[in-house]
Amino acid sequence: MVRNPLGYYMNKRGSERMTKGNSVMKVVCMLLVVGFLAAGIPGCTKPAEPKNIAPTVNASANMNTAKVGDTIIFNATGYDKENKLKTIVWDWGDGTNTTKDYDAGRVIEHAYTVPGRYIVTAKVIDHKNAFGYSEASLIRLDILHEEIPQSVDSPPVAILQGDKNTITGGQKVTFNVKASWDYVASGSKFIADTSAITFYKIDFGDGSAPVELTNTTVGEGMVNHTFPETGGVSYPVKLTVRDASAKESSYYFTVRVLLNATTTAGVKYPTIFTVATIGEPRTLDPARCYETAGGEIISNCYETLVFYDRDSAVNLVPLLATKVPTVANGGISPDGKNYTFEIRTNAKFHDGTPVNADAVVFSIKRVLKMDQAPAWILQQALLPWDDEAGWYNLSDEWIDKSITKDSDYKVTFHLVKPYAPFLYCLAFTVGSIVSPTYVNAHGGVVAGEKNTWMDKHVCGSGPFKLKESGEKTDWVPNQMVVLTRNDEYWGGPAKLEKVIIKKADDYNTRRLMLDSGDADIAYIPRDKIADAEAMQAAGKVTITKGLPTFDVDFLGMNQNISGTDIPRDKDGTPDPLFFADKHMRKVFCYAFDYDTYIKDALHNMSIRAKGPIPKGMLGYDDNAPIYNYNIAQAKAELALSKHPNGFSINLTYNSGNEERKAACYMLKTNLESMSGSGVTITVNVVELDWATFLEKQDAGELAVFNVGWAPDYADPDDYAYPFLHSTGYCAMAIRYSNATIDALIEEAAVELDANKRADLYKQIIQLSLDDAAYIFTSQAANFNCRRTWVQGYYFNPMYSGFYYYALWKA
Repeated sequence: MVRNPLGYYMNKRGSERMTKGNSVMKVVCMLLVVGFLAAGIPGCTKPAEPKNIAPTVNASANMNTAKVGDTIIFNATGYDKENKLKTIVWDWGDGTNTTKDYDAGRVIEHAYTVPGRYIVTAKVIDHKNAFGYSEASLIRLDILHEEIPQSVDSPPVAILQGDKNTITGGQKVTFNVKASWDYVASGSKFIADTSAITFYKIDFGDGSAPVELTNTTVGEGMVNHTFPETGGVSYPVKLTVRDASAKESSYYFTVRVLLNATTTAGVKYPTIFTVATIGEPRTLDPARCYETAGGEIISNCYETLVFYDRDSAVNLVPLLATKVPTVANGGISPDGKNYTFEIRTNAKFHDGTPVNADAVVFSIKRVLKMDQAPAWILQQALLPWDDEAGWYNLSDEWIDKSITKDSDYKVTFHLVKPYAPFLYCLAFTVGSIVSPTYVNAHGGVVAGEKNTWMDKHVCGSGPFKLKESGEKTDWVPNQMVVLTRNDEYWGGPAKLEKVIIKKADDYNTRRLMLDSGDADIAYIPRDKIADAEAMQAAGKVTITKGLPTFDVDFLGMNQNISGTDIPRDKDGTPDPLFFADKHMRKVFCYAFDYDTYIKDALHNMSIRAKGPIPKGMLGYDDNAPIYNYNIAQAKAELALSKHPNGFSINLTYNSGNEERKAACYMLKTNLESMSGSGVTITVNVVELDWATFLEKQDAGELAVFNVGWAPDYADPDDYAYPFLHSTGYCAMAIRYSNATIDALIEEAAVELDANKRADLYKQIIQLSLDDAAYIFTSQAANFNCRRTWVQGYYFNPMYSGFYYYALWKA
């Protein structure tokens, strides 16, 4: 017999009786239970109401980068235990939101009218007003600026960057406004000028007073702000800038105060790779490009027959070719004058046309015929020299002989002389294969002329492409280049969907982009290595440094100056032949403090350059008689020069390059220290944007310019010829000519015996140093700073920038 909690005795019979009187007993028992519960009898509790569990939501968008005005599709998937989601609220990160019934608003379109870096969140609300945010799946958007016409009538461009965009309550965020700019006239062109911004206003979106700055109070453009404690709130930080003509523009940067402090942001933009760098391309045409900014785009959008094998600057692998030709495999003739390539049959250009022998023949002949800056790299091996013209023979007859089609997928190059580095020449961007169909539809090939359409449009076979819409492309001048994955790439699609190469000449902007994760790689100058190491200590970045490069930095001294940048003597008389005087060139060579520059400006991340050929390459002479810092010797050379009483001169570097800036100011200080006792020396340091810098350098309009030489191909001829041959690129920029050196360079180029070549190059170095043709400041080591989530990185000294096909984020 069992006693129940109510004190009744029950047995099997009693149970049976209850069954018989079931209805009555149920009512009686229920009334008794209710009564006892109401009376608070111990041991009796009222069943609790079921607890309402807050809903959850994940959100996504069909793109993470878009231009102003582009329609973006957002999608939210909410979960509610009772399946009673009532409302969804989209916070667009710009101070506006959209509220809709859940079913009607879970998929929604939105377009932005103002550029910025936005964070979009979804909030779902159930039938009992419990809610949840999409903080575990924040949508991060980079809304890009539209192309701004190059005119003083155009509005300024506002750019705001913070060191973080997700925080906990009460946390400080550091912002920078100095990447903003406005177009100003510079001769017949327009340049982006930060100093043209006269007014800055930052509204933090949290009800606090805005910060207002002028061009006289902005300083480095850094502004700190602490946001309120309350979590689950997005603050639309808005920068508005104004120029002298009262034209304005704005930019948003969303700061999200997280509801849950343990929420982690994870990898930002997992399939979008952003690089913050300085400068931008001059052209994207492989037949014209001769600098690294454009070379990086070309290397990722076009392909050559052969290319460097990952981090090796020596080993080549086939790219559009099926194999690397050698004498052993029959691809190179025994006399070294014929190179035969078989071409892969599964490659297509971005316009869908096939890569075949016709395309290869077209591309090589196009380079030879257009005869633009890098053409000499191929012309020197494929065309004979024309003494009368003072250049290579560009007749159709010789160009037609240079390369022949053997079959639909087989070609042979015919050299006019043996040239050992020829395969390396073909690995440079000038050997890129272009779509004949596309080129012929957009201007074709005109002898000796550039194709302006191809300067900004791309049609290669590489893993990335440059999208276009009519004349406009995803290269937005002075702002960015956006590369989009080529899903039809013969090697399989890249892991990255997009690559955004953003121009940010302001260092603090680049640093904050990297610190916040808005950039995956950023150019960090060596004088800011402590900042990079601090980010590394915080677990944010990985640093690779100290690997030798073949980059040689130098100051060029123009021996016949054009334009307005002409040095003047103490009395103000201009002298375009100022540096035709070897004594004056030696003044500058002795006035540069090489060791201090390497220690202080380059943080010992470089070595002394001993002439034009870098250490590690055939012909390098470790015992070359280099110049050392010696003011007394500089004064002695000045006394022997044609301007012994002094002069005034400009030193020019490209904007954003802090090392070159430091070199110019160091030289300025040392030269001006020689003033006194009847000598007056005045030196001005001039900063130019990269495109203008190169244009003036090539035109011979810069008196002294600080720049670097990156290799085209891994051979000493790629240094001796451009630096010292009278028809070489750098030599023409400084108007330098030495007939003895010319002859030695030409002899070394055709010599196949490595030891004899090395001896010839040592002679060349000795003569050039005696001529004081350049101030060779340093040979660089690499320094790369990237977010820890960047995978696949390796360094090759022959790359123009990065090869994005090898990279991904995880």
